[in-house]
Amino acid sequence: MSPSPWTEIAHNVFLRRHDYLDVNVGLVVGEHQCLVVDTGWDERHGAEVAASVRGVTSLPWQVMLTHAHFDHAYGAAAFLPATVWGTPGCAYWLGHLGDQLQARVIGELRTAGELEVAERVAASRLVPPDRLVPHRESVDLGGRSINLLYGGAGHTDHDLVLAVPDAGVVFWGDLVEIGADPAYEDGFPRDWGNTLSHLLDTVEAGLGRISVPGHGSVVGLDAVEEQCERHRRLAWFLGEGRGAGERNPDDLVRRGLGSGFSEETVRRAVERLLHIEQ
Repeated sequence: MSPSPWTEIAHNVFLRRHDYLDVNVGLVVGEHQCLVVDTGWDERHGAEVAASVRGVTSLPWQVMLTHAHFDHAYGAAAFLPATVWGTPGCAYWLGHLGDQLQARVIGELRTAGELEVAERVAASRLVPPDRLVPHRESVDLGGRSINLLYGGAGHTDHDLVLAVPDAGVVFWGDLVEIGADPAYEDGFPRDWGNTLSHLLDTVEAGLGRISVPGHGSVVGLDAVEEQCERHRRLAWFLGEGRGAGERNPDDLVRRGLGSGFSEETVRRAVERLLHIEQ
């Protein structure tokens, strides 16, 4: 018998970690239902994840999308029919902007030489959330309540976090990445740190001793707090520079290096900030 692709990180809370992009998928099991956290990067991969869920539980499933980026959301069609949770912003991205963003992803994958993944993404049906979370929702899986939390703009404008209070687990999506610097291409450099800080101040997320990032290994809450502080430092340095009238990207990057992020990451954050402020 082949080993299960799932690791039980707390009682009836599972993690499936993938080599491709080091992306994580989660599974939370209650007495009557289960919930899948993110769905993989294309519909075929989503079907593989769905089949592996059935190796853990036969309970009816719901799905939560932490955000609309392809590596987290493009496998959702494989789980239909199902309730799909997400923020209004996630629904907008996958619904109104879906064709445009899917084409962008396909082009980027082809440019990177990932032709097989590009074709699989092209064949995937995008599924916008049909249950929207403007701020916070509690979901009863039977004997276990979980909380879906939106704290504000960060990695995108619509990142959704899942807290499992009885297990002390939080799935952070790409608001937290371990093993790599954060991706700012669609991010909000001035808001990310405050969003994490706000979420950490909630009871549910603040008790998340087991923290699951969107990519990378499971960590403790201290690692999330450290990332939060670096984001806040970056926002402070960039805000200080903009307040002083600096417009030269290189000058802003030099200031932003005080955050502790790499020069490449700070440069992307500066480019994104200047784009937002145009």
